Amino acid sequence: MATESERSQRATRLPPDLEAWLEELAEEHGLDRDRLLERLLEANRHALEDGDADRTERVESLEAELDEKIDDIRARMLQLKRQTESKASAEHDHEAFDRFDDLEAQLMQAESAVSELETDIEELAAAAEANEETLETTRERLRRVATVVVRLRQQMHGDEDDHLQKLRQIAAQRGFETANCRACGNAVNISLLSEPICPHCSARFGDIAGDNGFFSTPKLVGGSDDQ
Repeated sequence: MATESERSQRATRLPPDLEAWLEELAEEHGLDRDRLLERLLEANRHALEDGDADRTERVESLEAELDEKIDDIRARMLQLKRQTESKASAEHDHEAFDRFDDLEAQLMQAESAVSELETDIEELAAAAEANEETLETTRERLRRVATVVVRLRQQMHGDEDDHLQKLRQIAAQRGFETANCRACGNAVNISLLSEPICPHCSARFGDIAGDNGFFSTPKLVGGSDDQ
């Protein structure tokens, strides 16, 4: 019966540079190569999505803060305008000037806040631009790895279809439809199999040993080494 290691090696053949990098990382963390590959793809996908979300959230927060300050200044200016229009006598001139001074101070604070916000936005934009090349490189590597994984999975399914067809041909040539699983001993109808795997114990079939007769029963085995 084919081992899990053999299946893993067949399903994770990669280009030389990615193969060496994946082998080294898997050995370092003591993980199965296929499992590590899945984790890397998932982690990088989340990193790309979270990075974009964080930058968007930060910019939206800065814009909201700026809008809030502008609305506050507009409200104060409108309030002051109404008060100065309703108090035209000279005795209120001094109070009006004081309010203008206060408003001017608030405007200066708002300008300073706007300047800080603009600086933050520029820094975020610069950081995003600097990371864009790295992100694009990561995306390209992920696309390459994903393409290879899909191709290998398709190849693996194609190999399984070939194995199943081979088992059916052997059974037809020898004149039987049912054989016992070498691993668990249960009878298996070969014509009903959708993949070369035992429906009872999940053992993988690679060949059929023996013929159908009075003193022998054909057995589904993992391969030539299992006969």
